[in-house]
Amino acid sequence: MKNFSFAFLFLLFTSTSFAAPKYGPNAVPLSKKTNLEYFKKNPAPDFWALMPYYLPQPTEKACSATNLTLLLNAARTATNLTSDDKVLTVEGFVKGYTDKEYEESMLSKDTFDRKNVSTKNIARLLIEATEKLKLKTPKTKVEIVEVDLTNPEKSRKKFFEMLKENEKSSDDFIMLSGFIQGTLTGDPEGGAHVATVGAYDAKKGLVLVMDPDREWYEPYWAPQDKVFDAVKDPKSDAIHPSWIYFRVR
Repeated sequence: MKNFSFAFLFLLFTSTSFAAPKYGPNAVPLSKKTNLEYFKKNPAPDFWALMPYYLPQPTEKACSATNLTLLLNAARTATNLTSDDKVLTVEGFVKGYTDKEYEESMLSKDTFDRKNVSTKNIARLLIEATEKLKLKTPKTKVEIVEVDLTNPEKSRKKFFEMLKENEKSSDDFIMLSGFIQGTLTGDPEGGAHVATVGAYDAKKGLVLVMDPDREWYEPYWAPQDKVFDAVKDPKSDAIHPSWIYFRVR
């Protein structure tokens, strides 16, 4: 009995003692309420526009489709929707507003092509869906902002400036159309990923990442420098490290 107990305790110890923390040092989950004061003292317009439509990605590959669905739902909040207008689901968006190749890449367990989730292709789909949903106005803008790898500090400064400007209203959003998830979460298997910026605390230099990988994560605050580092990583995008600026009105 003693030997059995010792063996059981040894197995219990070895199976739990080597587990890594849920979040690495560069991500603090929203539920920890460590930055709750930000929402008490700031309007956080993007957060309140996005949060009602925050969805989990239905497959491991569907992070881009999930974020596009999130953005398009949030963009429609200022329109006069009728009882005939459905809230977009990921599947509904993919089947109704994208091409067959992208649909198969997002929803199939077998088919996947990196070019379908390049920033360029994501931006194209966003433009086309905006037009189909009749959201396009003279002020509508979809801009791919590429990281200048010859002068990344210039791009870092631009990224921070755009975050600050973006936080002023719910008329525009920033999508991290390619970033290395593990740089923020600490997960060594967290590779190229897509998420939307939910809020930006300029005073503390924190970015709220609305990560659609809901099987593992909730929204988390991450240092602005680390978020940019995750974006500029050459492995973050199939074509070129970048992010998307989306203005709807």
